[in-house]
Amino acid sequence: MDEPAFAVPGFQLQQQLGRGGFGVVYLATATRSGQPLALKVLHRVLDEDAVHRVAAEVQVMGTLAWHPAIVAIIDAGDVDGQPWIAMEYLARGSLGDLMRREGAQPVDMVTAAGIQAATGLQVAHNAGLLHRDVKPDNLLIADDGQVKVSDFGVALAAGAAGRRRGTTGTIAYSAPELLAGAGASTATDIYALGATLYALLTGQPAFHRDTDESPAAMMLRAHRDPVPDLAEQGFPLPVARVLRRAMAKAPTDRPARAEDLARELQSARQELGLAAVPVVTAGRPASPSASGLPAPAAGLPDQPPAEARRKAQRLQRIVGGIGAAAAALVAVTFVATSSFTGGGDPDVGSDAAPDVLPTQLGEAPDAAEELPDLPQTGPQPGDPEDDPGQDAAEAPPVTATLEPAPAPTVAPGPPAPAPPPPPLPTTGDPAAVAAVTFEGTATALASDGDVIWVSTATEVVRLADGGRIATPVPDISGLAVSGDLLAVRLPNGVQVLDATTLRPVGDVVPGAVDVSPATGGFLLADRQGLARWVDGTVERVVDLPGATQVDSAGDTIVAATTDGTVVSVRDGIVDQLEQVSGTPVELVTAGPDRVAVLTGDGRLHDLVPGGAVVTTGATDVAGTTDGRLWAVVDGRLQLIRLDGATAAVDTVGDVTRLATTGAGVVVAEPDAALVELIQ
Repeated sequence: MDEPAFAVPGFQLQQQLGRGGFGVVYLATATRSGQPLALKVLHRVLDEDAVHRVAAEVQVMGTLAWHPAIVAIIDAGDVDGQPWIAMEYLARGSLGDLMRREGAQPVDMVTAAGIQAATGLQVAHNAGLLHRDVKPDNLLIADDGQVKVSDFGVALAAGAAGRRRGTTGTIAYSAPELLAGAGASTATDIYALGATLYALLTGQPAFHRDTDESPAAMMLRAHRDPVPDLAEQGFPLPVARVLRRAMAKAPTDRPARAEDLARELQSARQELGLAAVPVVTAGRPASPSASGLPAPAAGLPDQPPAEARRKAQRLQRIVGGIGAAAAALVAVTFVATSSFTGGGDPDVGSDAAPDVLPTQLGEAPDAAEELPDLPQTGPQPGDPEDDPGQDAAEAPPVTATLEPAPAPTVAPGPPAPAPPPPPLPTTGDPAAVAAVTFEGTATALASDGDVIWVSTATEVVRLADGGRIATPVPDISGLAVSGDLLAVRLPNGVQVLDATTLRPVGDVVPGAVDVSPATGGFLLADRQGLARWVDGTVERVVDLPGATQVDSAGDTIVAATTDGTVVSVRDGIVDQLEQVSGTPVELVTAGPDRVAVLTGDGRLHDLVPGGAVVTTGATDVAGTTDGRLWAVVDGRLQLIRLDGATAAVDTVGDVTRLATTGAGVVVAEPDAALVELIQ
């Protein structure tokens, strides 16, 4: 390996891992923390404006580190105008490495990887970011098999440096409209992912031929020829159908969103009897850090502008109306005047130097090493937010932990209390009895009737009697209260706090992905089964592979697994209650005999009437002891009675989160927690 010839303050560059059309990747160590990182140094030197634009996009990417399918950016900067990006180090390499080492990959692995990558793209699109260069070498493999999308912002940097019209990317995975000179869009990212999955299934890109002497022939086939039929090659029809849509010539014929592609792949897996893969696209929203760098504008184009589409159509007409030699000349001219690279495809021609080792990581695992199958469960979202402006030596670890909190600050009330909102207009039974303001948007909510606990993106807050106690805890995805204890769900486990002071009680329970109150403590689900936390001691209740959700009603524990199986556990005996379609993301009990499951596709399954879907478009659900269900549907509060009938309940604003206490329900709106009691 070449010795590093570049110095980055705060890092020790150890060895070169790979070199490609965009830059060089080094294995690096943060000098203070000792954390191993992959540090990419871009080839080109940027002017001040371009550095600012690249830094803005990389900064926003840093806020997406919570998502399990996005490689975490730890830090970024430039040395004399030459940008560098420090990322989490993933030693297993990329799907491109795997494909070159082993050839075509099995349908189960490829479709699971596609779902994971598509959800990562959707989260980036939600934040206003395009990838611009999706390919097998930019899909990395974590130690647990989770696929992560890498190199956001790198293609932007190359384009900014080149100051040329057109875009950057890799020819073999580029949409036809990109090859014609149109701008990037969400549709081009979707095409690239579809083309990537095609290559992983077959062992080579759809329009590549070993006899090609230049990229021109491949570009012409991408414009002119239909996508080769995977079904005719012996692949399952449901998968062939999904990838044919993803690689449609017209952007409007592709899935409208990356999440839609994920769900189509999920449906194909269901048809083939394969286990469901979590579709995680919601979580903490991206926001610029305090450095003041502008974030990319929200609202990405889902297809190229009209002028670009007309340009693509003109090229297609030219290709259709001239001879092969002249058509090849058109394509060669495009290659010579564009900024496309062959990045990561040594067998595909390019106008730029091909990658010698085209991944973030360089050294791939030994060929004899058997890579475990991609997980069908996937981790919960929530890697911590990293500030790209922070000194690399002080960058927080990728996995969050809850440090002992400083002495909590107690204020007599909110800094500038807003006047309470007017009483809630009601439909049916509920009546508003209190309103308490807080700063931020609730990521989780809990209440015992007299006290409300609210978590935001950065802290957990106790609201009671007009007073406010807060402690900094990032990335909370769930809260549960039991007596004088409060449990918070973190990316790497569950931490129990003193419910009054919000100080930690004992250590984080690693691996726990859900928590529910129980007599004297809490119930935990950890993907291997269910456990009980009492006085700092964790005892296994029952083994239940894939367990991700848990709740209880009296002496009966209810749990759900990733494949949609809902079970009850009583005296150590497990009985299956129901099998629901979709991946459970929330499980609640309402009284002793009612169980509801919210799945990742927004469907709320009420198991009392036999698993019927009582509503769609739901984002949260809670149950009260009198057997009633409450749901957030399209931002509004909905009551679901025992007979399955629903009634809308008007609130002042959009509802974000729910929690219950006995027969009451707590509704969170942006910057306000409204307590409602059932009459």
